Amino acid sequence: MIMLLLFTSVNFLFLNLIEYFIHTLSHNPKIKFLYKPHHSHHLIYSPKNFTRKQYSDNVDDSRLPYLIILINSYIFFYYILTIKYYIIFIIETTTYFYIANLLHNCYHLDNSFLEKYKWFKYLKKLHHIHHIEVYKNFNISIPISDKINNTYNYK
Repeated sequence: MIMLLLFTSVNFLFLNLIEYFIHTLSHNPKIKFLYKPHHSHHLIYSPKNFTRKQYSDNVDDSRLPYLIILINSYIFFYYILTIKYYIIFIIETTTYFYIANLLHNCYHLDNSFLEKYKWFKYLKKLHHIHHIEVYKNFNISIPISDKINNTYNYK
């Protein structure tokens, strides 16, 4: 049981770091396949137009890099982990990125169903700060990697 807890904790921290790393790379114009859709997102959801009644269909889809990493990690870890740990890995990894994507979409909605929660308002504010200061608050979910890498900013 302790090994399962340790595994899920380490995997969670690893996923948080991956989320941070991809988002950081998405701000580098030299990495066009990441930068172009992400830059489009920042243009459409500028700091002054951060939220809308519904999520815009005009934003280029920036989920592809995450999907590529997910699929490659599923293949890679299939050969490394036992079936029990592999199933936990798939469930945790898929859930993590699903929730991160859901949170991100909700950050840009005027009246998200999550708006009633303090934790959500805190994370939404962090993301709004990111749209103002684009080299701060790269984590979409929990700002663990931002705090480790000194990119956390909460005004």
